[in-house]
Amino acid sequence: MATHYTMEEGRSVLASLREISPDRRLRFTEALRIAELQATKLLKLLRVEGDATPSEVVTELPRIRVIYRSIPTSGMSYWDGSEWVICINKFEPLTRQRFTLFHEYKHIVDHGRAERLYATPQQAEQVADYFAGCALM
Repeated sequence: MATHYTMEEGRSVLASLREISPDRRLRFTEALRIAELQATKLLKLLRVEGDATPSEVVTELPRIRVIYRSIPTSGMSYWDGSEWVICINKFEPLTRQRFTLFHEYKHIVDHGRAERLYATPQQAEQVADYFAGCALM
C-alpha cells in the first residue's frame, strides 16, 4: 500500500479529499460529481490500480479503526476523540461490507459540513452511496 500522504503537498488523504468540496450548498448533480472526483483522487493518491479496489484503501489510513459487530444498520461512523471508527454489520455479505466501508468513509470526508453541502440527509446518503460505487468500480 502506498503512503497515506500526498507527495506534492504533505497533506493527509482526508484533507486532500475535503478540499475538493466547496463550502456551500451543492446541487445534487454537482455533489455526485464531487464525490466521483474524491473517489478518483483517493485511488490516485494511494496508487490503486486495476479492477478491484482493496478494502485496505480505507482500513490502512491513519486514525481509522474498522470494527465488525452485530448492529441494526449496515454501518456507522464516528469520531471517538482520537480516531475515526467505522462500524460495519458483521452479518452482511462481504460485498455489502466493502460497500459500507467506503460509504462510511465518505461520511467521514463530509463530517461537519454535510448539513451545508446537502439539502437533505437523504441526499447525503445517496452521495455516500455514489462515492462508494465510484471507489469500488
